[in-house]
Amino acid sequence: MTVKADPAEFAGRPVLISGGTKGLGRATVERFLAGGARVITAARGTLEPIDGVDYVQPDLATAVGGETLAKAAIERLGGVDILAHVFGGS
Repeated sequence: MTVKADPAEFAGRPVLISGGTKGLGRATVERFLAGGARVITAARGTLEPIDGVDYVQPDLATAVGGETLAKAAIERLGGVDILAHVFGGS
């Protein structure tokens, strides 16, 4: 089944995705972008960037890393309307 995204569904809404560079996290980033959102996400290492996405490289397994990502979202997006927690781990 294929669902077509409405490009105005999240138009201009600031979205923070906790881990958006691989697998389900990347798919989540792509879905919010398709809906018109402004997206910031965390990346642990090397990444294949997606146009229109802001990346931060904190260690989200620490409180400092979470704070770093939150501060970046506030600075770059002016805040967050939607938080998608898709943080995986090894």
